[in-house]
Amino acid sequence: MSVKDPLHIAGQTIAEKYRIEKLVGEGGFAVVYRAIHTIWKKPVAIKFFNGLSNAPVDQREQFKDAFIQEGALLTELSSQTAGIVQARDVGTYTTPGGQWMPYMVLEWLDGASLEELLERERAQGMARWSVLETIGFPDTDRQLGGREDVEYLVRCTRHKVPVGTVGDVLLHHFGSITQKAMKMETGIDDLGDRAHFYRKLGMGWLARKHFKAQRRRLAADWVRRERSDHGFVMHMVRADGMWRDVSYL
Repeated sequence: MSVKDPLHIAGQTIAEKYRIEKLVGEGGFAVVYRAIHTIWKKPVAIKFFNGLSNAPVDQREQFKDAFIQEGALLTELSSQTAGIVQARDVGTYTTPGGQWMPYMVLEWLDGASLEELLERERAQGMARWSVLETIGFPDTDRQLGGREDVEYLVRCTRHKVPVGTVGDVLLHHFGSITQKAMKMETGIDDLGDRAHFYRKLGMGWLARKHFKAQRRRLAADWVRRERSDHGFVMHMVRADGMWRDVSYL
């Protein structure tokens, strides 16, 4: 059986120091490879954002700068807690076939996927992960168009699962740059189908109004608690060259 290598870069050395070994993960907008830092002789994970490969040429420098800023924020946050993977480096790469894309180098963590872990623990008769097994995993429905995290929030609240800034599971939606590039390329303001999103949630007009008000209250509460408990805030957006607290989830 052939080994999957969507970028055809296994065995190549990136930035003169990252020797690509194999593909370890693939999503709709990015692929992750295991690589070896040839100087430190240590494994790293490299996330290539191939969803940005069709970004307009005259906008690539802008995307690169925004990408570096997000990487810097991740580095700052990961230095304050072991619960966030560490960012080690960022850059851009052009494949032999001419496909341009930015990448981020992250610390390598040995382990198994969450699905594998749950299956192994279930087979061993260990205690169940009640939240994940009750609510399930984030929805990968493409028609949600970036609303996967909000859909998951709805499931949590409907099952009366406490949602906040500290817990056993952290979901980080790190796709703003990719979504911006896709919107510019397609000329579409909204990538997803908003009507489909609300139909999937079973929300009518009044329920949507209540839900939006609830999300605003949650945003204010989470920002206040994060800054009070940890000294920094993960719920931020980039606007006018500055990071600002979110006012809406």
